[in-house]
Amino acid sequence: ILNYSDIKSMHEDDTLARFIQNFHAQLYADLQSKHALTHNQFKLGLRSNWGDDYFPSLFELFDFDFISLGIDSAVEVCFRNVDLTKLDHELGHIKQISLF
Repeated sequence: ILNYSDIKSMHEDDTLARFIQNFHAQLYADLQSKHALTHNQFKLGLRSNWGDDYFPSLFELFDFDFISLGIDSAVEVCFRNVDLTKLDHELGHIKQISLF
């Protein structure tokens, strides 16, 4: 699982391209190892916060299998009580960038 805050920081510091090259090279090498996970077993996730403003090329650079979003004040009425209207609004933001 990659943290969006880390990816965004690398993007802003112009170090993301180098990270991606190293990430994909190491991932490819690991997947070629006889003891490694197969392509079907490996899942790449993105840990993010509700309302994060994803930069346009993020989903071209990484093929995420899932996004992890925590339950927080952006979608709660009170502690761990999800407001379905807020949840629907926040999911709409994600759907606009054609993730699902």
